[in-house]
Amino acid sequence: MFSNIHIVDHELWVTKDLLTDHGISENYIKKCLCHYRKGIIKTWNNIEYSQDHRIKLIQLTSIPYTTRIKLPSEDQLKNQILLDSIVSKETEKKAKTNQILHEIEVELNRAFNNDYLEYVPEYHKESSLDDETVFSYGKLHAIIYAILNLRNQSKKLKDLHKVYLQFDLPGINRLSNYKSFSRKLADCRKNGIKATILHGRQGNTYPYKLNGFVTGKIEQYLCDPKQLPNGLIKDYVNRDITNYNKTDAGLENPFSFISEPTVSQYYRRPEVKNTIMLHRNKELFDKHVQPSSRRKTAIYAGDTYQMDGTKIQFVSWDAIKKKVERLSIFAVKDVKSGRIVGFDLAQSEDKYNVLGAMEMAVKTNGLAPFEWVYDNASASKTEEFKNLKLGLELNGSRIRHAKVGNSQDKSQLERWFRTYQNKYQRLIPGFLGGGIKTKVDTERIDSGFLEKVRKTNGIPSTEQLQKTMAVLISIFNATPGKNGKSPDQLFAECSKPNTKELRPEQIAFLFWHSKTIKVRNMEIETEIRKQKYYYDLSYHEKRFELTGSKVKVYYDHRELSIIHVFDLKDNYIGEFKQKVAPYLSAANQTEKDINQIIKSAAHHKSIKTAANKRLKRVAVKAANEAGDDNFYRTINPLAASKELVNNAESQAFIEMYSDMKGIDFSQVDDIPEVFQDNPLTNPDFGNVINEFDNLNTKEATLEVVGKSAINVTT
Repeated sequence: MFSNIHIVDHELWVTKDLLTDHGISENYIKKCLCHYRKGIIKTWNNIEYSQDHRIKLIQLTSIPYTTRIKLPSEDQLKNQILLDSIVSKETEKKAKTNQILHEIEVELNRAFNNDYLEYVPEYHKESSLDDETVFSYGKLHAIIYAILNLRNQSKKLKDLHKVYLQFDLPGINRLSNYKSFSRKLADCRKNGIKATILHGRQGNTYPYKLNGFVTGKIEQYLCDPKQLPNGLIKDYVNRDITNYNKTDAGLENPFSFISEPTVSQYYRRPEVKNTIMLHRNKELFDKHVQPSSRRKTAIYAGDTYQMDGTKIQFVSWDAIKKKVERLSIFAVKDVKSGRIVGFDLAQSEDKYNVLGAMEMAVKTNGLAPFEWVYDNASASKTEEFKNLKLGLELNGSRIRHAKVGNSQDKSQLERWFRTYQNKYQRLIPGFLGGGIKTKVDTERIDSGFLEKVRKTNGIPSTEQLQKTMAVLISIFNATPGKNGKSPDQLFAECSKPNTKELRPEQIAFLFWHSKTIKVRNMEIETEIRKQKYYYDLSYHEKRFELTGSKVKVYYDHRELSIIHVFDLKDNYIGEFKQKVAPYLSAANQTEKDINQIIKSAAHHKSIKTAANKRLKRVAVKAANEAGDDNFYRTINPLAASKELVNNAESQAFIEMYSDMKGIDFSQVDDIPEVFQDNPLTNPDFGNVINEFDNLNTKEATLEVVGKSAINVTT
């Protein structure tokens, strides 16, 4: 380092650079120095610098006072000389250290990149080591050997350790602690490099520990569904080894105990980890080990609709139930265009949620896709879903279940859920984040932030949230993608040769919900979304005919005031209205409730009357056909059965019993023979009005999908 201040013969001399640094003109300095050398002035004494003749040193005391006053004092300049000297020595020391480190680095790099090949065969003999570990151990051996040689050349151990840490050896635990590094080198000098690296496990010691018995036990416990930790697996295996060593075979050839690192190292083997992952974490196995099935996307719009549901990342306030709830969204996506063609939001992913989204997907343009893909959820096992599936297939649109546990079978929709959640739902206050399973930091929302949002904006109502979700889906459908076109545009422009066109009346009938119900107590009882509904059969003949039998009920869950009923052969029975129950307490009853109670009592009485009339009608008809006024009388069973006992065998049987009891049956009179009247006996039978033969009738026509029109009389 060159200094601008020098001491020559106990005098301070400075360079022109020091003067210019303090505001003195360089031209003025050159002019003064030239005048001194020519003898024009006696000030500005200057000499050539002994180490560089191009540099002039100027005697500080020869500089005029008016100029010198701008410069530091002599004491300050002397202190500066001392500081420059210290800095110069530090710089030289640092340069020397860098040179030493460079020499060490060159030597260790040579060992790491070239010399290691000499030692690889030694470690390759160890059958317990894989190829990657063999090369790592060979490189480590070469580096340690070079370090020991450099240490013999008086290189500092700290410098050697500093350069050693720059090398990355896969599977090797680097000795980042200086004291551990020093002890390891001492062990290498004492026991040899290879023995120290292998920790004394040379020869057959290590593979002997991992024999077939031990590896089988390790894998047995690794596959345990309770996800046992390595430490516990070590304990279990050592317990099994102890039991084995007590056997006759174990006494002759005992097994050594294993350590926890042995279990860890064995589990890190790729073939072990990848196979055991199938039992420890099937999701990771499918993601990282199981190969993917490559499929080409659909050619046309409407070829495949993918369907699935999930919870939305918001809570809302249900004003009717007076509680906070989290809605489920069920969506239907066209694979070709990426358009969401139908969706439904509900409290849970039930059959109404699923069928609502499918109905919207069909109503959008009156087209059913060639194929629907849907996971095998509980809603697909309901009778309504099965009926819809059958109806769609009759119209050429099939429903295929995705493979269980294989989300890739509907991967486009799975990806859309993530996009809809993180790109669109995130924009709305109250967003709950990516869920508890997310590993992305940006998808975790601070709980304090959510609380603040709820206090500021409040919890949205269910209706508000439904509107918001619908708007967000519309925004997605209208947003251009990478190709510059939105899903709406792609769906509209793409041809749809494989779709099936459905008329409005077909759509309405297909998406009626249906279920098979057994009629009890002359009414149809059904439960829809955990709420019971009752429907009264409209006239007495059907009440008696259907009670106790099963019927098919078709209904629209959005309008439950009327249902349509068919028999099990799909013959239309009729349309029935919902029964409205009055309040039990008189304090809550309205005039309408009171009228309803009166009508109900009269209705029950009329049912009994109709039942009796029917019985009497049948009895009258039978009597008329028989032409016998005593048709209704029942003969005394004793009198009717006398001919059955007029044989020797029966008489002997009766006499035996009379002898046992000491009763002379010949002296006992028979019970008088009388006729018993039937409860239907009524002198007015001839005047009974047969109401069933005089019912008013009307013609009704109902068109059923897949069948011809049916004329029904009601």
